Amino acid sequence: MKSSYTDGSLHMAQHPETRIVVAKTAGFCFGVRRALDICFHQPSAWTWGPMIHNKDQVDRLEKAGIHALDIDSVSEEEALKMADTLPSGAALILRAHGVSRTVEETLRAKGLNLIDGTCPFVKAIHQKVGEEEKLGRTILVLGDPGHPEVRGIRGWCRKEPLIYRSFDEIKKDPPPKDRQYSCVQQTTFDTFEMERVVEFLKGQGYNVNVCSTICTATRAHQKEAVELAAQSDLCLIIGGRNSSNTNKLLKLCSRQCQSSYLIENASQLDQVPIPSGCRQIGITAGASTPDDIIEGVVNALTR
Repeated sequence: MKSSYTDGSLHMAQHPETRIVVAKTAGFCFGVRRALDICFHQPSAWTWGPMIHNKDQVDRLEKAGIHALDIDSVSEEEALKMADTLPSGAALILRAHGVSRTVEETLRAKGLNLIDGTCPFVKAIHQKVGEEEKLGRTILVLGDPGHPEVRGIRGWCRKEPLIYRSFDEIKKDPPPKDRQYSCVQQTTFDTFEMERVVEFLKGQGYNVNVCSTICTATRAHQKEAVELAAQSDLCLIIGGRNSSNTNKLLKLCSRQCQSSYLIENASQLDQVPIPSGCRQIGITAGASTPDDIIEGVVNALTR
């Protein structure tokens, strides 16, 4: 097989039996590229948690003098205490996931050089929940309550929002019907799952205003991944195992292609069984996966 893969575009590598198809949308989204560009324009800085959920890229940032504060496994109060250990005036970059209002205001008050790398799509959700609450609506969030993006959204709500991670969860424990709701979604939420939730709520007679906040890159990623998986005998999803959007791509692809596997880089290809008579290998990648990692997988397959 000879690869003609370049910069995440769709190409095919021909072989008598097998071809490789790389999704056009594979890899970095706009928000991640923007955040990383901010990082690499700093000679030295800290980031509020790992900038993205990709170990290879975080290691590169570390070598470039961009150090991640390990705040994901501790409480908000403990995380804020970590900021006190930074030198006065140190550059601290907020990652694309965003943070709560309390975290942002507290960090600014500490005299740090706070640089906002929050994805504009996430910032728009922060603004939206405030606007909807002023209209007397209860915020309903679709997403992973433990994910930093969802924790940040929650922190911009004046009142405690309702958070559901799936259709099955909301069906099992539906919200009270005596309120008006505004529904927002984690930017990387499963678009197909969201449609099921909205159909359920409206079918049950809920007064709900659906604010579509899944970002355009996620929609394109997921749509192309489903189409590619349906045409492939083997589907590879490249990205960090702790990446929310990468795991959603795996879930979506698995529905269409039984032989779907998540790998972090080319070194894990030997763990992937290639189906007998495999005619097409489809490849996509999460929004935190660098282009050269994708290219490394394609090149390893062609060898």
